Amino acid sequence: MIAISLTEPPGAPIAVTDFDYFRKLNDGATSAALAAGLALVTLPSSRAPEMFVTTQLDGAIIVDPIPDDPSVIRLRARGVPLVTAGRGNDDGGETWVDNDHDAATRAVLDHLRSRGAKRIALLTVPPVHSYAVDMRRTYENWCSELRAPIIVEEAVAATTEIAGVLAARRLFARADPPDAIYAGLDGQALGVLLAAEAAEISVPGDLMIACCTDSQSSAHASPPLTALNLHPEELGHRAVQLLVAQIEGRPTESVERLVPWKLIERDSTNRRKPRS
Repeated sequence: MIAISLTEPPGAPIAVTDFDYFRKLNDGATSAALAAGLALVTLPSSRAPEMFVTTQLDGAIIVDPIPDDPSVIRLRARGVPLVTAGRGNDDGGETWVDNDHDAATRAVLDHLRSRGAKRIALLTVPPVHSYAVDMRRTYENWCSELRAPIIVEEAVAATTEIAGVLAARRLFARADPPDAIYAGLDGQALGVLLAAEAAEISVPGDLMIACCTDSQSSAHASPPLTALNLHPEELGHRAVQLLVAQIEGRPTESVERLVPWKLIERDSTNRRKPRS
């Protein structure tokens, strides 16, 4: 039996069933586990660290670990084979599978710029997960290279639509508000869309919106949101492949750690004529 759990960021409880990304990653991991003759259990984020001590497991997958992650620490102490979906920020030597968030972030920013955006804001979570660290570093480097303004807003409650609404209001209240917002999570992007509608800001005419994670809600929003498909099902599948190789004592070099991503362009960035 193997287990999978999503680490909660500090001060931001997560209901994993609220995330298309995690549901799809879990589906991919489940199908791979069943194909390998293994049972896979999903542990609740809030109780995972203690359950990793009391549950007899052959291996575990931690999604989006944080620095000094309590689940990772306890699994290491028990010597349980471990794979992380998303790199850890410390050098614990864990095997991981992830996307190239540097290249993906640049692709989104280049896309927004090609559609005429001049003041692109990054709406992100605190830099505890590796993807948030990568996105912020790449965004700041990209802005510096093009001498574009750096506009970063952190969502307080991180994962919710209301966090996106509140962050968007702060961005709209700036002396020079952004003409595009790249949000790290689809819930945040949906919150930005709600805030723009309430403020009578046209999307994409006055404001373009893109997000790092795709979902059914993003695809069916009005307008539909441009997003990155990070192929979470494949992430889950490869995480199990790596874990099974560890359990069986086989080398893992043959399994690719980086899963391809795809930029899905939708109407939220379909500004046909670049601004002068």
